[in-house]
Amino acid sequence: MIRFDESAREASNLKIIVNSVEDRPFKVQTLFLEYQINGYISKGRRSLNDLIEAVTTVFENKSFVYPQKDLSASNTVIDLEELDLIIIKDLADGFSKREIREC
Repeated sequence: MIRFDESAREASNLKIIVNSVEDRPFKVQTLFLEYQINGYISKGRRSLNDLIEAVTTVFENKSFVYPQKDLSASNTVIDLEELDLIIIKDLADGFSKREIREC
């Protein structure tokens, strides 16, 4: 979870670049929309080069996303919770809905 003082950020013109292994488009989009980050980098072999490019791009008051994500694709992505995954696994293993409910 990202925590920061919004008034301090506005007063200092602070820019935020997130470096994370999380690369699901809807999660990255949430960071931009809810937390108003300025850049996103997916951790990997190119992280240092990407960070340099991100800092340069964000410094120019542009947004940066690497790897390039179609952040508008959120309508094609389903976010499953742990319970949903357990139920799907049980169904795939041949359990009936009744058997799953009784567990």
